Amino acid sequence: MVARNTQKRKKAAPLPRKSRTGLAAAPTKNFHVFQDYFRLDLDKKEIASILKTYIRDTFKGEERKLLLSAPEYMYTSQYGPAASIQWKNLGHEWPEKWDGVKSANLYIENVRSAALKKLETQSDSDSPIVRQSKSPMEIVRERSSEFIAEVEEVLDLFYTGVYVDVENYSVYNEMIKVDLSAVSAKHVMDYYTPLKEELEELINKKTPDLVEGYSHLSTQKRKAYLKLIELIVSDCERFILSKKAKRAPSKPKVKTADKQIIKLNYAKDSAEYKLTSINPTSIVGATRLYTFNVKQRVLTEYVTQLPKGFEVKGSTLQGIDPNLSRAIRLRKPEEQLSIFMTKTPTAINKFWSTLTTKTIDNVNGRINNDTILLWALDK
Repeated sequence: MVARNTQKRKKAAPLPRKSRTGLAAAPTKNFHVFQDYFRLDLDKKEIASILKTYIRDTFKGEERKLLLSAPEYMYTSQYGPAASIQWKNLGHEWPEKWDGVKSANLYIENVRSAALKKLETQSDSDSPIVRQSKSPMEIVRERSSEFIAEVEEVLDLFYTGVYVDVENYSVYNEMIKVDLSAVSAKHVMDYYTPLKEELEELINKKTPDLVEGYSHLSTQKRKAYLKLIELIVSDCERFILSKKAKRAPSKPKVKTADKQIIKLNYAKDSAEYKLTSINPTSIVGATRLYTFNVKQRVLTEYVTQLPKGFEVKGSTLQGIDPNLSRAIRLRKPEEQLSIFMTKTPTAINKFWSTLTTKTIDNVNGRINNDTILLWALDK
């Protein structure tokens, strides 16, 4: 007889699963997170594939041929419609404040317009295009245009009633997500400022030409539109100031500034008020400093008359003039803070006199973890 081998064989270790990437890795628990993934992480080819497949499955004949002949950017950059279509393809229901049907229809209208415009302007020349390297300024303009196109998509959705949850839309947060430069943010602000002024004239002065031009919008819708544009311009301004605040001073006024502020406690930023503290080394040697306590909503103006300016010891500002320094509680910090971050001391003093809350004369120079360092000046 042959003896059996009673030793058990070891099971082969399972191969590690490959991590999912691309469209398969898109989070599906929340539509807006799903949409953000399309915008920030999904390859443009996959976005184009979703949209072109939708066109092929929905349209036929000459209409399909026309829609597929639009410029390529109409398929690669339209993350919103792509996310909306794919969300439905996965069997999910759209959120209450998102009209997916309108989103798809609006997208098709835009594709059709772009395709027809391409046919009208198409050149018969077969000469090769000579590629040239882009200058830094051209790259900035291109990046600014891309971001404006994303904002315009949100405005289109608001304008047509596709997306009505604009209260939670923040251009400031969107700029942070894509790490936009301050120069590009300035381009965005300049782009929407004229529209803001036009809407203000429409609502406040009711200029006949503007009233006629916006007659398709109700008074309530006009005010909501102005509020949205004001928020966009305000967010651009805050983002630019935040970018400037993060810059290290080109020439430290005092060589030991970095050592003086090593134990200084302060708030680096505030998501609630969309603020970022300046580099604390800028305080040393300055003669005027504005701070804002986010917890108490107290704006403080510190002034010194010492020739060497302020010094910092631990977490206390040294050298402040108690007769010239002051503080005040802000009732509407969202509207008032930009004055203290952009205007001259003279203009700030004039604005201060219009505030209705009582000025606090006794300031002690203590800075804590709730304090944003707004602005340091030499005058």
